[in-house]
Amino acid sequence: MSMYYNYLKDVPISELHHSTLNHVVHISYYVFTCVNTLFFGLMLYIIWFKSPKAMGAYKHLLFLEIIVSFIVNAVSFVWQPILLCPLRAAYCTGFLCFDRILNFVFFQLVEIDCFLVVQIHTLKIVYQIAICYQNDNIIKRNMTNVRCIYSMVVGMFVFAVVLTCVALYPVVFAIDVQQTNAAFIQDVPALAELIATEPTFAGFHPDFSKSSLDLILDIAFGLTAICPVFITAICGLFYYKMKQLKQHVSVATYAVHVMMLSSLKCVVNTHFNKLQHSWPNALKRNQAQSFFVSTLAPVNNQIVNLRFHSSFYRPKTPEMALLLERLWNRNVERGPDLSHCNRDVLEAILLRVPKKTLISQCTAVCRQWNKLLNSRAFWLAKEEYDGEDYLRKLLVRDHVYDQDDLDYGQLSLLKPFDRNLLSDHNPDGDKVTKHCDPRWEFNSKYQFRYMSPPSFFEFRFAPDFEPMFDGCYELSYQSACRVFDSSFKELGVSDEIMDKYRPPITFTEYVAHRADCGARYFLRAFINDENGTMIEHKTDTVVFEQWQLQKWVKKTVTFSGYPAGVRRVHIESGGKDTQFWAGFYGPKIAGSSLVIGFEASNPDLIGDMDNAPDAE
Repeated sequence: MSMYYNYLKDVPISELHHSTLNHVVHISYYVFTCVNTLFFGLMLYIIWFKSPKAMGAYKHLLFLEIIVSFIVNAVSFVWQPILLCPLRAAYCTGFLCFDRILNFVFFQLVEIDCFLVVQIHTLKIVYQIAICYQNDNIIKRNMTNVRCIYSMVVGMFVFAVVLTCVALYPVVFAIDVQQTNAAFIQDVPALAELIATEPTFAGFHPDFSKSSLDLILDIAFGLTAICPVFITAICGLFYYKMKQLKQHVSVATYAVHVMMLSSLKCVVNTHFNKLQHSWPNALKRNQAQSFFVSTLAPVNNQIVNLRFHSSFYRPKTPEMALLLERLWNRNVERGPDLSHCNRDVLEAILLRVPKKTLISQCTAVCRQWNKLLNSRAFWLAKEEYDGEDYLRKLLVRDHVYDQDDLDYGQLSLLKPFDRNLLSDHNPDGDKVTKHCDPRWEFNSKYQFRYMSPPSFFEFRFAPDFEPMFDGCYELSYQSACRVFDSSFKELGVSDEIMDKYRPPITFTEYVAHRADCGARYFLRAFINDENGTMIEHKTDTVVFEQWQLQKWVKKTVTFSGYPAGVRRVHIESGGKDTQFWAGFYGPKIAGSSLVIGFEASNPDLIGDMDNAPDAE
């Protein structure tokens, strides 16, 4: 008889069996089973009740994966094996494991379940690869058919049961338990006491196991080792296919395939954990390592998979939901296909679509639509169709802006240049705020009132006074102000335009006073970075003396030639009367405007233009 484990001959039992750890393992099986059950139940609820019906076959694949994984966890909980690595032996502490035969039976059940888990993962991979192809084929048709999915899973289950019964039962029942245990004791004398006290101790000693069993174990380990390598290769193929798709599909479609790739990474992580758990005798691990790999890995993988799948069940945008419905359910009724429509006909159709819909939804349909909707000619035609001429007047001027830097859709929709970006009407405002832009915030609203017409003191007007405004804001005796804060991206100017061209920013406001009372007005303007840190600021103050002749005074602040990184504009304007009179005798404010010029103030860009040679 050979000494297969002779390198363990002098190893004490404490190196292979830890009695204290066994109690910890026994308790931990209950704890981790409760945690796994919680996660399994949560995922089943999300998959079955919260996911859209349009997911079709993929929903059932996820459901089967959770069910089979839960069965593996349940069998392990009932079995509760204590692995004596690196021996091919174990004893069980589960409440349904009483003898060596049940130990072998539970081992067989775990092998069947693990086989099913691997097969369902394979089906998921095939499904994810199949939907990457634009043309229908037999694989795509079968993988999107729910009946075919369940038929394949049932067939794999029957195959696994038959294979294990035919291959393992004759081997298991042919094992002479006494001879096998004697061989283990001869190799590792320290096992004698454990074998005597544990009636469920069982194992496959290499000297007595059949060649068929060795072949099955070697094949099982080989498949376990090949799976992560195979799935890694599939990830590479999937990534290569995605690079090809990127040239033909929309950005939203490509984002879905990136989510699919994340799912493949989760599967790779799962199988690498299984590979670590099933490494052969050459890897000498103790009980603690074996236990925590087999119990913590499923919890980790369920958390990762739950985080990934939640992005499928709760799409962030309606466009993503429609796209997922199209991918998952190939039988959904669709309208006419316009992806290959003649450009002139397509343009005539899109000219009748609202601007917001064109920008938010139509640009993500396909690359042909995206290219058309980013062209200058289309938006000039769109404005002509809508009876507008903002773009035409803007672009006919001499300017330094590169056509590739301009988003014509945003220009046409938001009209950010060379016009007042502040409105003078707020339909949702109250009696104070309804007469100004809704983005103004009043720190002390009761210190403001809107007066139409403005209440001036009679007979105390300057010779050049002009009644410029029908109404204005009047302030009281306590200092108060209103604040405007917005990002330039919200106003319609991209970060690239702000950094490259640095268009001038001008804020203008008209201020006056009532002659019988002195008043003080202040204006503070800031341009900040995206975190609100100030880059530049400018202030202005006007003090009106009592009995000073009344007239409207124009106050203006302009930012130009500022450094890169400007992302927000912040404006404060306000004041009070200087004599603390009850009522609204403070400064009068009207005609607020914020204008971004369609020109460049970047000193580097202007310097390059000035130094450029004149054309002959």
